[in-house]
Amino acid sequence: MKPIIENDDPRLTAFLLGELGELESAQIQEAITNSPDLEIAVSEIRQMIGLLGVAYASESPWALLDEQKTELARAEIDSN
Repeated sequence: MKPIIENDDPRLTAFLLGELGELESAQIQEAITNSPDLEIAVSEIRQMIGLLGVAYASESPWALLDEQKTELARAEIDSN
């Protein structure tokens, strides 16, 4: 029997990120529970989410260069 969802269904990621409603979450959870392939897919997605979290946490926050800040300040003065 074919699973309700495929291994590459974006709802799996949405499920892990808590972005689905209660009913859809329950349906996805049931599908995962009944499918070893989906369990593996969810485990892989969970690992990727963790890796991305670590990668983004180590990134420097984006900031404007001093020249850009100066140019924005000039533009604001000129517009007033």
